[in-house]
Order: sequence, then structure tokens, then C-alpha cells
Amino acid sequence: MGLAKRVEELYYGFREEHCLQLTHDEFESIYNQIQDGTYKLSPFLVYDVAGKRFYDHFSRVSYFCHRDLRFFPSSTPGYITVVRPNNQDALVLRALAVFLLMLTTDRECNDLDNLFSLFQLNIEKLGDVDRLYRLNVNINFEERLLLLTVKKYVGDGFVFNLVESYLQLPSMVEGGSDLK
Repeated sequence: MGLAKRVEELYYGFREEHCLQLTHDEFESIYNQIQDGTYKLSPFLVYDVAGKRFYDHFSRVSYFCHRDLRFFPSSTPGYITVVRPNNQDALVLRALAVFLLMLTTDRECNDLDNLFSLFQLNIEKLGDVDRLYRLNVNINFEERLLLLTVKKYVGDGFVFNLVESYLQLPSMVEGGSDLK
């Protein structure tokens, strides 16, 4: 099953349930561009939110962007810097992650959240677990090695180019100027 099919499944599966903020016309445009191999990722959106208003802002961001939402202390006191993809790219990136996971593990899943739920169930079956910790580690990896691995699974066509462009993606501040 191809990337366009994954985008379609996620769109229809999540558009109402998780407040996916895309019109049907926007979805069809994305779907057709992926089918044609012409979809281009947009720069990441970067903006500052006042610390006191951060949670209010966070609740209005599309569910699909929550997974890809990153935030850091801002250079402006009292603010938090938010980095995220736009709604269209959030859908495509989520579908790309599911697509690559399925290619590399031979595992059928409609969304990465399903894997987290399965993980939780397996932990509960262990019975004697008192605490579970999550550790985020910033790993420096060599892009060339990652791309060689991706190429092994998808060849050097559209999906490979999409992954490569993601790794080189610039960021854009709220007013529209490039950061990279």
C-alpha cells in the first residue's frame, strides 16, 4: 500500500475525531500531488507564544501537529518558542512515518498511536511494573547513512526525495522570513 493510501486513511480516520484542520479540497490536492510525485514540504513554522498563554494556544493547535510540536525556551523572557509543521505537512509526515514503519517491520498499523496503545497493553501484562520512564535523547546521526537505509526500502523515487527534503527542511518565522 502506497503513501497516498496512508494519507487517505489518516485523513478520513482522523479529520473529525482529532480536529484535523483540512478541507476536503486541501486533502484532494495533497492526495493528487503525492500520486503525481510533486508534493513539497513547507518550512517548519516557528513562533513565540507568551508563557502564560501557551496552554491556551496549544489546545487550539491541530491534533496532528501535536505529535510534531516542539517547544523551547525563547530568547525573549516570558515566551516559549514553538516549532511545528503546517497542517498539510503534519498529515503527510504522519502518513510517511506509518508507511516507513510498515515497510521496515512488516507490521500493519493505521497510526503510530496504535503502537503506543499496544506497548501500554504489553506493559500492563507484565504486572510488576511500578514506574515507566520515557527518555528523550538527542541523537546525532549521519544523514547519509539514514538515507542509504531509506533508499534500501523505497528506492530513489518520490518517497526517498520526500524523506531527504524533510531532513533539509528550513524553518520560517511567523512573519514569513526564513531562519535557515
